[in-house]
Amino acid sequence: SSSRINLARIHAELLSDSGRAGEAVALLRETLATQERVAGLSGIRAGNLFNALGNALSMQGRYREAAEALERARAIYGRAMHSDMEDAISLSNLAAVMENAGDYDGALRHFDAAIAILSRTDAAIGNVPLNAVRGRARALGLSGRHAEALAQLTRLRDGARREEGEDSVNYALATWQLAILARHMGDLERGPALLEEAIARLSRLVGPEHIAFAHAHRHRAAFALLRGDIATASTEMDAAIARLDQPGGVDVDLAIARAERAAI
Repeated sequence: SSSRINLARIHAELLSDSGRAGEAVALLRETLATQERVAGLSGIRAGNLFNALGNALSMQGRYREAAEALERARAIYGRAMHSDMEDAISLSNLAAVMENAGDYDGALRHFDAAIAILSRTDAAIGNVPLNAVRGRARALGLSGRHAEALAQLTRLRDGARREEGEDSVNYALATWQLAILARHMGDLERGPALLEEAIARLSRLVGPEHIAFAHAHRHRAAFALLRGDIATASTEMDAAIARLDQPGGVDVDLAIARAERAAI
């Protein structure tokens, strides 16, 4: 039934959010087969399934497949009655895949397109606009435009503090992104404190098995390396690898961590 398909998609999205992207991909492929059998691969429900599949594949580091799934979602949305919000979500998801694959110019173009849609409509509800703006700032930082990224993330963090409080998800995520930006900037003055604050706040919002905590060890290692503390960098990176090297883990994340460990 349609309600069962929608519930399966929501379940898969929750699996992805908790770092279990492999299980999410398997569930979504099974659900898409059911959708195709029951009603065909057209309409908003099918588009939403491909959208979720693209996000889960991206979390696994399977960026080419992720982009194909997200483009399939956009094509379905284009043929079906869809909202500006769905269009913006689709563009933001494609932008995130491009960012993960290292195409920062493409990511910025798609984030800008999503934000433009949201800014000219009344669709700007919930966290999607914030996610797009935060994603754009993240891509700016990765592309080397550090000052712009810092200004944008600082505005987002200040806004979250003012409107939602320091215990909010948006405040925690902005703090996390500021910490990662500080790592890229080699900022030992602000970076480690931002990272520890982000870890503390995220630990109250997500479970201890969340993949963010594995990456926290990587970022601690990077700051230790900037200080010249090889021993701490090694210990932290070993902890990251131990957390990433689990059944159902993300292969690309483990490969990156092992490369960073080799560099240390």
